[in-house]
Amino acid sequence: MSQQKVDAHKKEKQGKKAQVAKQKKVRRIVRIVALIVAVALVALIVALVVRNRMAAEADLAEDTAIETELDSEEGADAGEDTATEDTAEDAAEETTEAAE
Repeated sequence: MSQQKVDAHKKEKQGKKAQVAKQKKVRRIVRIVALIVAVALVALIVALVVRNRMAAEADLAEDTAIETELDSEEGADAGEDTATEDTAEDAAEETTEAAE
């Protein structure tokens, strides 16, 4: 019985180096995969943040463009109103001068 235990212990000892090497490889692979997943998650988060900021800037630029366009239209409308008022004033002056 004792000889069987000794033989079993020798077999375990012989296979132990291979088992330790295999465990180290598995651990190394697990660490590399975990690192790749972590880097991918960080890259995804950064990409989402950048995309949201760019979308916000684009919306702001679009809003600014719309406001500028509306201001231009209001300015043009105001210019037309002023031109109409000037024409009316000129016509009134001409009528007053003609009446004199």
